[in-house]
Amino acid sequence: MSLPDRHETKPGPSVEAASPLIVPAPATETDPDLHATLCTREDGSRYLSETGSGEQRAVPLGVLGIPDDSLAGAYGGRNGIGVSAPGLRAVPIDRTRGSRIDALYTWVEDPCVRIDALQLCEFLDARIADAERRLRFAFSDTRAKVGSELQSLRLRATECRR
Repeated sequence: MSLPDRHETKPGPSVEAASPLIVPAPATETDPDLHATLCTREDGSRYLSETGSGEQRAVPLGVLGIPDDSLAGAYGGRNGIGVSAPGLRAVPIDRTRGSRIDALYTWVEDPCVRIDALQLCEFLDARIADAERRLRFAFSDTRAKVGSELQSLRLRATECRR
């Protein structure tokens, strides 16, 4: 039984090499691939998230209304902490596991929504206008920082220009 002859062949020019260089069109407001994630902090300020999720931070449980005692309930009663004036009473020390300082905090994450190209451009335009206003009134010690912020916002907004 004989084996078929193996001829060494050189590969011809690839299809990719022969085709002209394709340059993608710049993104426009209607480009479906242009999107971002807009997050909102508790104070109402908004920011763009590069990761798609909001900032995380530890906050005291009391800020979230946990426990749901009123001040009268917290200070008064049999299990209350008593008088809040310093020096009138020794501070009680609770050494149980649940009394650790980290037990009084919880992690929260800012809520985020995915926005389309038009909403992104409107957000960036508002930020640019705000940065330009702040740059006009900036003192010499903050002028460079605001100028850098404005430059990065304008760079990001180049995708939005018509």
